[in-house]
Amino acid sequence: MAENNKTPSGSARLSMSKVNNWTDYKAIGAGYVNSQNNRAVIARAGSDAPYKDTKLIGLTKNGLYKEVSFIDDNGNEVIQSYNLAQFKAFSNFTFFQFSRDPVYQIGNFSSYSEEEPVYVIYTPTGNIYSLENFHINLYTMGCYAESKSSFFFSGSKKDDQEIGSGSLYKITIDGDNLKIEKIIDHSKIQWVEIGADRYGNLYLKKSYSSGYTYIITSKGEIRALSGDYYMGMNKIMYNGFSCINEEGILVSTSFVPTSRFYLGSASAPGATDTTYLIYNENNIYYYYNALSDGYSSLWDRSKIYKISYKDDDQFSYEYEEIRLSGYTEKFVIANKRIYFLDNNEIFYIDIKTGNKTILSSNYVFSKIYSRENDIYFEGLDSRLNDVLGIIMPDDTISLEIAEKEYDITYIKPLN
Repeated sequence: MAENNKTPSGSARLSMSKVNNWTDYKAIGAGYVNSQNNRAVIARAGSDAPYKDTKLIGLTKNGLYKEVSFIDDNGNEVIQSYNLAQFKAFSNFTFFQFSRDPVYQIGNFSSYSEEEPVYVIYTPTGNIYSLENFHINLYTMGCYAESKSSFFFSGSKKDDQEIGSGSLYKITIDGDNLKIEKIIDHSKIQWVEIGADRYGNLYLKKSYSSGYTYIITSKGEIRALSGDYYMGMNKIMYNGFSCINEEGILVSTSFVPTSRFYLGSASAPGATDTTYLIYNENNIYYYYNALSDGYSSLWDRSKIYKISYKDDDQFSYEYEEIRLSGYTEKFVIANKRIYFLDNNEIFYIDIKTGNKTILSSNYVFSKIYSRENDIYFEGLDSRLNDVLGIIMPDDTISLEIAEKEYDITYIKPLN
């Protein structure tokens, strides 16, 4: 029988050591349980959610969405008895936080309760760890980074006298334990942004307009950098025709990217690489709504970025830009497509070609959003009646039109 295992009273803490049946899932996300049909629904972090029953939702290998449960140290099943308030997923580390209060919007750690513990799931094993003794910045641009085996963040210990000082910490897995070690105090060196390569070397910038100024190697040695350094999509740091290896040494390389396109921690506040991912298959990745080289002034929604890795280690790759035949500021990503809403039409873009297909042009549209695999839109018809439409994955459109009767007021002329 599943147990609540709430500890202690008055706090959104759960006694849990790992996700139950972790190997049954191929992905985990933030969502909620639909009270009408008891179905689990995935929602984007930061998107609107019901006022209750926000949960961690798992996508099973057979394509079903399920509310996940946990296992405690004694092997007992533990259900999610609180509301999911914060969620953010990286490649190997997934962070989340519960709340005892109703959740109006699932957050991405832009603002979170310091009174409740932050938990982290180590993706390869499903083990869960508590970070309740730490203040951790998972939102501010350039204050977190991930390598293949480590996660770096700016923060402090809650019992530290310099709370909020922004010291740098490194998270790794040591056996079954989560290891958190301080890399450097913020008072020792000034920085505004960090980055990490695939080997666990850490890079620091002194200003947003400058390049990387320092490297702290995976062995814990700090050195100054000079020259034009940039990160590739293979998570390797380049300088001209050379790159930095696992020892933190600049060496010659057989592969140099043809573009500086990179989705890193500086892409946007609160973002991760998966924020921009539309779809991937066979080592080919399609990204949208991304910054072409990490600066907001170069934000361009007119193209899809395609990265095709040439080996399983994802070392060498090809870069391609796919121009869209149409786009607007209002869009949702679902069903391996981008759906756009214009004033008088809804269309989707084939991500592999950039070609546009119009689905409807009969109304004046105002909203577009997704729930599960269906696309919803709202608008008005020519008689100002409310229109609610649903676009199914097979492009079938279901419409509901609510006729409006507006008040008419007659005013007599003044005598």
